[in-house]
Amino acid sequence: MPNIPFHDLSIPFYVMTDSGQGLITGITNNLLAKWGIGITELFRDALANMQAKAPAEFHSIFDAITGITGVPAEDMEKTVKDIGAPMLYILTSKDKRMGAAVILYPGILESCAEIMGGDFYLIPSSIHEFLLAPVSGMGPDKLQAVIREINQTEMPPEEALADHAYLYSAAQKKIIMV
Repeated sequence: MPNIPFHDLSIPFYVMTDSGQGLITGITNNLLAKWGIGITELFRDALANMQAKAPAEFHSIFDAITGITGVPAEDMEKTVKDIGAPMLYILTSKDKRMGAAVILYPGILESCAEIMGGDFYLIPSSIHEFLLAPVSGMGPDKLQAVIREINQTEMPPEEALADHAYLYSAAQKKIIMV
């Protein structure tokens, strides 16, 4: 499959159908050759298409929990603030499929940094999303232990991204492996 290295990850390419079932098919080198385009053009077109069809969605983790439990997000956020725990956010696509790719959208991480007030950790939750946590929360070693545990016990191997977090530096406007 054609892909682009990105830190210690890889950016593969897929075709998603609108047939109701939303089938996902990987793009192969043979298909790329039939189309007569290179990887740079494929990336540009795929990114533009994904931004149009699956815009980024950024919200607190409590908004997601509210949808499941019915407990108001404000109540959970107050509890977290009262105990001094860091606020977690979810960054994904609107359809929540292959949503980890939204970190590639131009300007999205800068917008998240503005909302969160500066640097943050990108926690690779799955191929479908990243969790974002302010740097003032857990340190990278503790995050790595939590990520590894979840990847080994809860995550299907084909959906895991990495066993460590990444740091987004707001000043440098870049992702740094930690």
